[in-house]
Amino acid sequence: MKHTLITCMLGLAFLVGTSSAQDGNASVYVIHGIQGRDLDLDAALPVDVAVNDGCLLQGFTYGELAGPLSLEPGTYNIKIGLADPENPCSAPPVIEADVPFAADEVAVVIAHLTADGAPTASKFMLDPSATDEGRSRMTIHHTAAAPAVDVLLRGTLCDWQGDRQFDAVPNGAQGALTVPPGNWEVSLLPAGSDTPVLGPQRLMVDSSQSYLIFAVGSLSNDSLALLMYDGALEPDAAFGLMPAVVYVIHGIPGQDLGLDADLPVDIALNGACALAGFRFGTVTGPIELTPGKYNLKPGLANPENPCSEPAVIEADIPLAAQDNLTIIAHLSEHAQATASVFSNRIAECQKDYQSPLIVHHTAAAPAVDVRAEVATPIGFRALNLSHVTNGAQGILTTWPGTWDVSIAPAGVKHPLFGPVSLTLGGEKAYFLYAVGSPDSGTFTVLQNVIALAPTITETVIGANSKGPFAGQFDTLLAAIQSADPAILETLSGEGEFTVFGPTDEAFAAIDLTPENVGDLDQAFLTEVLLYHVALGRALAADVLATDQIEMLQGGSLMQAGGVLTDNLGRTANIIATDIEASNGVIHAIDAIVLPKAPPEPEPEPEPNLLDLAIQLNSEGDFAGVFDTLIAAVLAADPSIAEALAGDSQLTVFAPTDDAFAAIDLTPENVGDLGQAFLTDVLLYHVTAGRSLAADVLAAEQIEMLAGGNLGQDGGVLTDNLGRKATIIVTDVEASNGVIHAIDAVVLPQAPPGQ
Repeated sequence: MKHTLITCMLGLAFLVGTSSAQDGNASVYVIHGIQGRDLDLDAALPVDVAVNDGCLLQGFTYGELAGPLSLEPGTYNIKIGLADPENPCSAPPVIEADVPFAADEVAVVIAHLTADGAPTASKFMLDPSATDEGRSRMTIHHTAAAPAVDVLLRGTLCDWQGDRQFDAVPNGAQGALTVPPGNWEVSLLPAGSDTPVLGPQRLMVDSSQSYLIFAVGSLSNDSLALLMYDGALEPDAAFGLMPAVVYVIHGIPGQDLGLDADLPVDIALNGACALAGFRFGTVTGPIELTPGKYNLKPGLANPENPCSEPAVIEADIPLAAQDNLTIIAHLSEHAQATASVFSNRIAECQKDYQSPLIVHHTAAAPAVDVRAEVATPIGFRALNLSHVTNGAQGILTTWPGTWDVSIAPAGVKHPLFGPVSLTLGGEKAYFLYAVGSPDSGTFTVLQNVIALAPTITETVIGANSKGPFAGQFDTLLAAIQSADPAILETLSGEGEFTVFGPTDEAFAAIDLTPENVGDLDQAFLTEVLLYHVALGRALAADVLATDQIEMLQGGSLMQAGGVLTDNLGRTANIIATDIEASNGVIHAIDAIVLPKAPPEPEPEPEPNLLDLAIQLNSEGDFAGVFDTLIAAVLAADPSIAEALAGDSQLTVFAPTDDAFAAIDLTPENVGDLGQAFLTDVLLYHVTAGRSLAADVLAAEQIEMLAGGNLGQDGGVLTDNLGRKATIIVTDVEASNGVIHAIDAVVLPQAPPGQ
């Protein structure tokens, strides 16, 4: 029965066609929206899919999206079975379906549960057309095991934009609307009810994007979740899953449980071993996970058989799209092992505080007070959190600077911890976790720092993927990857920087593309990139207020009215400003600025005579013309090849294949002449020194390396037997000489037996 239910997942069937839409084809996305735990199977529920008898999808798991798939109009035969890694698509199909697609339609097919909890699939039409005023389109689908629901969309308190609502949406239906960018909360409520069964769940909406939202899971199984995907408003947009982000902290000192101090544990997630040998004080993350419910089981570490020991703690943790959570194993107030989940998201209203300090009480102790002090020009300023209980957190609205932090029992002045100095940077949140036990002397504080905004590198990647600068920073990103790795580390790390980011057109103006920018000398490329970076966060107003900007490369840029001038007098216009990141700010510019002229490229070394003959024979006008000559060189005395590849200057009169064929010689039989005679013949085609065409035509006799002479008259050579050869191509130069092609073989003597 379970196999029958699993294979009803029609939505996994359409992995055919190309990766983007073609004129007249349907553009189709496929989503796996069934959590395996709702069917008492592996949470990821991998399946194999055969389409038109071809195994086209293997191990497709919960939350994955395939597409856009370009399908010619028509009907497709689908066969689905449980995944078999050893022999994909070998399981007998339990379901077979024929599914039609029409020309030019844009659709998404999702495997999901019916209102009664049975697996099914629904096909939904999508509208990829542009919206007005930078608004985004949100399409919400009821694909969960639940009766009809009301869907409420509400602007957050810090970013109020009113309400939107769909009433009594049944399973298998959708609703679409356009909304302005900002922060929204999505909730599902039983039709006619005021009590949410899911949400409110926050969704950050960018401008001019398409958001696909699917309610999946089961109400009765307490597994409801929202799968969210975002992409551009265009028919063949690449949609990406919006995951949950999780950090995991081990906050239990082993001696508090009478065990080893570092207390190594194994952690299983949804029955799979996720972390092995995880030790006290370790912080791991960020880990991206598909939204849904996760079963967490930490147990004592077993190096021989990880995750095989009984769970010490067990918790079911729901994860929502765009969640940013920390899961910490710690001690309760009464020193019992437990786990808590804390949100790492800072309310939008609090984003003006550039470096908030969030303190968590996860130690075996009663309530505590937290104090943070900072020196200001008019004295010390103190912020306090009072009576923070075990399992709770509090936020101090701190700002960049050096703060002295202390933690004391509630109502007591003498601290348990600190004061210790913490230097807080801008655009980062600092999370402190009080762990251990004051009674046993293990009380300490663990720290995790999370950027409130992407780093400069992440911001450039994001700007390049969507928005007004989508696809305009490909070359800049390629340059960063090709330069000294310290560049990437700098732009992704601590500190504050201002980057003047050239667009692809700026690079193209000096003939640089993503494909060739890495060909530049790495040291020079690194120097150029550092000449686009200044120390500190200089917003547009700061840039425009200065005449000269000192760059990390060591030089400076002149600035006047938004125009930058480099050391060579080249200018670049600032065309976009104040693209902020956690560790700085980016301004886009329309030209490359250079600290110095690029180094002249080293000329390609000329090939030697032997390599040149092989090269001529392999490509260009003479491809396949010197097969017999090369075969002759290889069959002759090895000294011939050594001479042609050596340092001495030589002139070669090279017979073509037609010249050899005139005396019945081919690559297959030229070696039959015998090595000694063949060597003499080849040496009779080579003279010492580099004789260009003018030198050859000025000579009446040419002394050959074989010992004889060739007569020369107007480009016609005459050998010892009176045979003639005409020079048909001249002055093909090599590093150690020159080649002239001739239309006949010249002979120092008659071949043996003639």
